[in-house]
Amino acid sequence: MRRLFIYTVLFLVTYIVNINAQVFENTAIKLGGVVAFQVNNQAPRLGLSFGISKDIISWDNISITSELSYVQKGYSSNLTSTTNGNNQSSSNNKLEYLSLLVFGRLRISGVISDDNTYLICGISNNYFITSRLAKEDYEKVTFGLLAGIGGEINISAPFKIILEFTINKDLTRATKNTTRELRNITIELKSGIKF
Repeated sequence: MRRLFIYTVLFLVTYIVNINAQVFENTAIKLGGVVAFQVNNQAPRLGLSFGISKDIISWDNISITSELSYVQKGYSSNLTSTTNGNNQSSSNNKLEYLSLLVFGRLRISGVISDDNTYLICGISNNYFITSRLAKEDYEKVTFGLLAGIGGEINISAPFKIILEFTINKDLTRATKNTTRELRNITIELKSGIKF
């Protein structure tokens, strides 16, 4: 009876580990930096980005991937006032978004390097979380396009190192203000690991 119990426990542990390994297969965890702009607005600002992605469909040279990520967008500006002399102050408006990305990856291995290089093209759906200034002035949802290039570096480990460079441009307005066409543009450099 004791042996049967031990074998059953060992079988269940092996089964659960195998299921978890299959769930995490083709899953990536990414962290990166962002240079964020707003079209028709001030200077760019730096931000952070982190997320998790999963290959939904994978063929020989093409795969469809979904990604859920937190992205800091926004702008920075220098304000000059001449009432009490020549005073300058800077404003840094951080916009926080939860982004759902769906993109295709076209592998171009062997063209640039021996590692797995790919082109990225897809769509983004951005959900506004909060901002430092004028929270009520921003649209809750924006849509956009993204394009970029990435690569997977094989190492002697159970995961790969990934590097991605993407540009994400919103097609819809970021603000509810109808007098200015403010749209977000982000340039992201991300790295991470893929299981």
